Amino acid sequence: MITTVAVAVYRPVVLPVRRLARAAQRMSGGDLSARVQLQGRDELAQLVTTFNEMASALENKVSELEQMEARARKFADDVSHELRTPLTAMTAVAGILHEHPGLTGDAATAGRLVQQEVEHLNRLVEDLIEISRFDAGTAQLVTDETGIASAVSQCLRARGWSDVRTDVPAGVTARLDRRRFDVILANLVGNALRHGGPPVTVTARIQADGRGAGQLALEVRDHGNGLPLTAIPHLFERFYKADTARTRSEGSGLGLAIARENARLHGGDIHAGNHPDGGAVFTVNLPLNA
Repeated sequence: MITTVAVAVYRPVVLPVRRLARAAQRMSGGDLSARVQLQGRDELAQLVTTFNEMASALENKVSELEQMEARARKFADDVSHELRTPLTAMTAVAGILHEHPGLTGDAATAGRLVQQEVEHLNRLVEDLIEISRFDAGTAQLVTDETGIASAVSQCLRARGWSDVRTDVPAGVTARLDRRRFDVILANLVGNALRHGGPPVTVTARIQADGRGAGQLALEVRDHGNGLPLTAIPHLFERFYKADTARTRSEGSGLGLAIARENARLHGGDIHAGNHPDGGAVFTVNLPLNA
């Protein structure tokens, strides 16, 4: 008798609750199509109806947001490519103006300003095109065995960053996309030079990755005031500014986002934090065989 009563209570109460729990777990795992089959007309049935309505509303809202994001990304990609041709002409004209011997005083100052702004716009367009490739899933690695000391030295020398200190053992090598590694390093060092304090240092070493294999650990550190703790979780977001009072910067606002995308394309990542002895430190971890 007791068993019969227990079964009679178990089926209409416990089973629907379990189905709700499983559906909720599926939703939390990213499956927004999860629904619970409606049975009966009691309070549990009303709860199931409410859950299904909530799930449908959430799925529709997420789909709407994804469509809006896709349209925004396509717009940025289209605009970036359309700007490339006129920017090429503007760059040539700005260069001529800047070097023209007949420009003096205010005219020469205006010429330099025009060249600086055109260069800034060029960087922004190139970065937008680069980030659009990651969004489209078309970014690819072209890897080769790379001497890290040589790659770091060439990156700094090409940009005239002679004041940056390095500590990279000559024997450290990894199979990387040389161009993308250069982009990662240039963005991190450039960010440290713009927003940190001197000296800026670059160090590299091989360390265990926790899975029995080795990985390249590259650190870029400055000796400034460090990063605001509230800013650290957002540093790799596109167009994020840690200093909201700063209306403009020399960069495009995409440098750190592009650096992380390139690191992840290699199967690695970048982490930001503050050094115990002061200053900000960005650590790049990359597998030795990308």
